[in-house]
Amino acid sequence: MAEKGRPKGSPNVKAIAEAVPSRCAVCNSTEATKLGDRNIQEFEGIDSDGKPFNQIVRQRVQCDSCGQVRIDNSREFVPAGDK
Repeated sequence: MAEKGRPKGSPNVKAIAEAVPSRCAVCNSTEATKLGDRNIQEFEGIDSDGKPFNQIVRQRVQCDSCGQVRIDNSREFVPAGDK
């Protein structure tokens, strides 16, 4: 009979990252369809939460609920070895 649960030796989850989705300014929906390619700009700084970032990513999207088009901006940190 097979054992239930995680395999022995599996690492425990010690951190959970919370991602806040962007919202439509018109209807407040978080559902959107991407339009075109992402634009990545190399730029170093500190965000409003005090976290470092080294690129700004912009993605044009269209709200699935009301059709409003917007540009989602995110500030991301990519370690030097991952670029």
